[in-house]
Amino acid sequence: MPFTGAPQQPQQLSLDLDLQPTRLQSARRFMQRKSPQRTDLFFAIYLDVAATARSAELARALCGPSQLSGRPRPAEILHVTLVPVGVASLLPAEAFSALERAAASIDQAAFNVVFDRVASFKNGDSFALVLLCGDGLAALTALRNSLHAAMAGVEFLGRSRFKPHVTLAYCRKPVAETALGAPIASTVREFALVRSVYGEGVHMPLARWRLRD
Repeated sequence: MPFTGAPQQPQQLSLDLDLQPTRLQSARRFMQRKSPQRTDLFFAIYLDVAATARSAELARALCGPSQLSGRPRPAEILHVTLVPVGVASLLPAEAFSALERAAASIDQAAFNVVFDRVASFKNGDSFALVLLCGDGLAALTALRNSLHAAMAGVEFLGRSRFKPHVTLAYCRKPVAETALGAPIASTVREFALVRSVYGEGVHMPLARWRLRD
């Protein structure tokens, strides 16, 4: 079911993915190209209710046929990916308890992040229309870096690159990086481990962890 944004206590992961235990190694081993029925795992933050509504409205305004000719993503899945984990079917069984331990070790206060620009990223034959952040970038990066380091501590090495953004739509035309007249602010109170059905716009949060008030 789609993420609702409702705060919850951390949950014990319980997955039936028919995985065989192996030694944890670099996350690169757990990535693969497009394939039918692929489900991906990643850590993410979701926009709060007000920011979600404003972002969806912006996407609709920019994606019309007279603009970028794009299709907005479902509002309920608008998020910032913190650390990609990999393809669910490739992960060894012990990966999930290791990821849970890493996430539970994070100790950071809730914070605000402000998205003040739109831009386009090349994405195959299309262009991803994205929000980029200004204020709050340091706190967002700190959360991501803490999680990345915690994952390394349980022998799971995620990707080192991080360019925080929210993908609003996939469009036929690009847009130059442009400042928003009215930036979009969101409060980050939790992060989640998410299972996503590839290409379907469906997110299934498996567990959530609250940040300190």
